[in-house]
Amino acid sequence: MKYLGIYGALFNCPFGRRKVSCDLFTLEHMSFEEKYKWFENLSADKKDALVERHQKCLEEREFNI
Repeated sequence: MKYLGIYGALFNCPFGRRKVSCDLFTLEHMSFEEKYKWFENLSADKKDALVERHQKCLEEREFNI
């Protein structure tokens, strides 16, 4: 399960509120199921890029706490 770590972020931001710059910000109106289907339909390259950006954001936000 290569993308297991991103599913929680699809449900909700680990920091409680997504940044406007977050790729998932514009999906906030969707249910978790809709976000899950959206993610599953992305290409592997796009999934990898999303996971990479999410990880970078986590590290930046953790550092600023």
